[in-house]
Parts: sequence; structure tokens; C-alpha cells
Amino acid sequence: KIVEDTVAEIQRSRSGEHDILIYPDNEYFRKVYPKVCKSRLEDNDIVLFLTYYEHPNEVLARLEQEGIDVDMHRRKGSLIVADAGEEFFAQGKDFLLFLIKLERQIKALGKNNLTVIVSMSVFMLYEKEEEMLEYEGLLDLSATRDWKVLCCYHKGDYEKLSESLRAVSYTHLRAHETGR
Repeated sequence: KIVEDTVAEIQRSRSGEHDILIYPDNEYFRKVYPKVCKSRLEDNDIVLFLTYYEHPNEVLARLEQEGIDVDMHRRKGSLIVADAGEEFFAQGKDFLLFLIKLERQIKALGKNNLTVIVSMSVFMLYEKEEEMLEYEGLLDLSATRDWKVLCCYHKGDYEKLSESLRAVSYTHLRAHETGR
């Protein structure tokens, strides 16, 4: 019931919203994200999922288990699952340009929105918590774009953030904190 309630709350997000999900453990998150991805794909969105705790192939397998035709959606350009560390920190990568390119595909592919689901704990692994502020600000562009953004934090990682960095969560339109 708690998973369904979380997914339903996330589903209320509209274009231009930037939300946060603080989840208690990876098992819980593994139950939530496939349902969110499936729903967003059914809503005719492009889904970009930047994963941290699981390899992209594991995520794709979970999405298939949820009944998503992963191959078809990937071929059509409506599903992109990538490693968050690679997308944020790899040499020569420009995340904003990547998002703008995907935004252009919305119209070209006849889609409604770009849904971005990001495992923000990656910033802790790379010890780039200060850069997290920059990316959170970048994702705030969703207010003027055809984006729905969901920043996801493992509760243990979120609690390790400094008070000033945790204050970033208050800039999100809606917070979804789950517990047991």
C-alpha cells in the first residue's frame, strides 16, 4: 500500500514540476521506479532514468519485469537508462545540452513531456555535494520547460548531507518521503 501511495503521489506531478523522493532503502526504490517509469511511458513521455545504485542493465531488466517493452521504447527514443556518474561527471559530457536535445525530441517524436528521474546519491560517491546545488538549480529549469523532474535520495545519503545542502530539498515543489 505504501508503494502504491508513493507512486500515486508522484503521478500527480505535472509538466514543469521538480519533486524529491526520499526513500528508506533500495528495495523500496526498486518497487517504486518501475511503476513510475511504466506510467510515464504510458502517458506518452520520454523517460530519462539516471541510476546510481543499480547498473543500467539491472534497471532495464526490472522495467521488463514490470511489463514494459524496453527494446521498443529504447528503439523509439522514449526510454533512456544511463549511469548517473557517467552523465554528470564524465569528461566531455554536458548534461544541460543533453536535456535540451531530449526536449527537442519531445516534439519530433510526438511526446508530451520529458520525465527525468535522477538518483542524486551519486554526488556523495564522487564527493561532489557542492556540485549537487548546481544540478538541482539546473533541474529547476523544469518550471519553464516540458520536463517533470524527480530527484531521488536514499534516506541514509540524504541524512548525511549538510544542513545547507538539505535545504535544497525545500526548493522542490513536492516532497515524497517514505518510511516504514
